[in-house]
Amino acid sequence: MVRSGLVAVVIKGPLLRFTVNVIAFYLSRFDSNTTAVVFSHNNGSCLKKPREAVLQMLAAKHSNFASSLAPAPPVEGYNFRNFQREACYYGTLLAVQRFNADYVFMHRHDTVFQAPTVLTDLVRILRAQPPPSVRSPGGRFGLCPFQTQFTDFYGRFALDDHCMFGRPKALLHFWSISNSFYNNSLATWSDSRVNNTRRGCRAPGPESDNGFIFVMEDYKRFGTPIPKDTKELILQRAFVINPEAWDHVCLRGRGDVPLQLPCNTSYNRMSPKIIAPVAPYGVYKQCQAQRELYDCSTVGDVKDGAATPRWACFARHTAC
Repeated sequence: MVRSGLVAVVIKGPLLRFTVNVIAFYLSRFDSNTTAVVFSHNNGSCLKKPREAVLQMLAAKHSNFASSLAPAPPVEGYNFRNFQREACYYGTLLAVQRFNADYVFMHRHDTVFQAPTVLTDLVRILRAQPPPSVRSPGGRFGLCPFQTQFTDFYGRFALDDHCMFGRPKALLHFWSISNSFYNNSLATWSDSRVNNTRRGCRAPGPESDNGFIFVMEDYKRFGTPIPKDTKELILQRAFVINPEAWDHVCLRGRGDVPLQLPCNTSYNRMSPKIIAPVAPYGVYKQCQAQRELYDCSTVGDVKDGAATPRWACFARHTAC
């Protein structure tokens, strides 16, 4: 199937009851001629026969749906980081190979963006962005605000991994499994050996692990200068969206609840009201909220900020 101007929604993570509802919601809400939906995880222990049958049923019923179930990495990684990275990569790759997607909107399995204009709005926003100020294959990409951190307390270049929007080339580059720093036989890919640490933990957070090897690979391959901090990295190559503009809900940790859609945004467990108090160096405290975006150009020098909660080193908010 080949279509032009198509946006693919790539949903990463285990297939839970809410995930199935989100997939069905998107398939009924968006035009099948301009939108595809891809579910991406792996064929490891989380994949149960009844859930695999659901994927097969959806594919038989909807020509604009597909699923990627790649072989499970030998090591899941701290906080499932290897599972996540490969799900993002293979899901985006399938969106290109099966649907010839022009844009990809990747997000978590326990998340939904309910506004009917979300995809056309994100395309418009991306097209309005200035080109990256440094070499960045695929151009700029949009991030969610939730776990982006402007302090190095949790590791350097901590970019939120809840959602990402951009051209497929940009996402394939960021989540590349060919990145020379990535090793799916290890629980973490950057640590004190390469000057990326998280205070009080033996490994950086997954947001930092991904952001750090993204930066280092570009430095190694292209000679792209290493940004001085997360703010500079975002201003160079990314932008931060405001999920509230599109009736965002995340059931973080409760994805097996069969919540029917559309639903009230009061169910959202990643709202500014919840996240801002526990992330003093995050987007909600450091950036200026706009209707659809966050302006992070005025973030101060908080790289060494340490007055922040000591979150559990390897907390897990996902279970199959």
